[in-house]
Amino acid sequence: MKTLILSFGLMFSAMSFASEVLLLEVPFYGRDPYVSSEFKINKELGRAWVETHVNAGDGDSDIGNDSYRVKVEGLSFNTQTSNIEYVTDGKIVECATVRRSRGLFKVDVIRPTGACVFSSKRIKVIVDDGFDTRKENRVQAFLSTLE
Repeated sequence: MKTLILSFGLMFSAMSFASEVLLLEVPFYGRDPYVSSEFKINKELGRAWVETHVNAGDGDSDIGNDSYRVKVEGLSFNTQTSNIEYVTDGKIVECATVRRSRGLFKVDVIRPTGACVFSSKRIKVIVDDGFDTRKENRVQAFLSTLE
């Protein structure tokens, strides 16, 4: 059992991020936010971006529930292959595939490949407004590619 745990730990630590980009950093107030990110596309223009949702509200209102559209340098929609691709360090990483659904309502379904990972973390920063300083809670969202 110890060998299995050790093997899993070594495998997990060996998996590293090849590239990481900060998508956004925003302040939040109240409870710890729930952060989720997803890819979005414009097929006609060959564009892709990341939409990040930060929910730090109480659930009964839209206050504290914000969405951000983030343009990521190097992220695009390849109209030839129907893939969302991210060019980083001269390499093309396939982040997601896009396929049409088969049902009555034909919609584009974006399926992540696992090569690109979204993550977030909470930080405290000192904000200086020119008169006073204060601590502010912020959340950061990241897009990382696996090596």
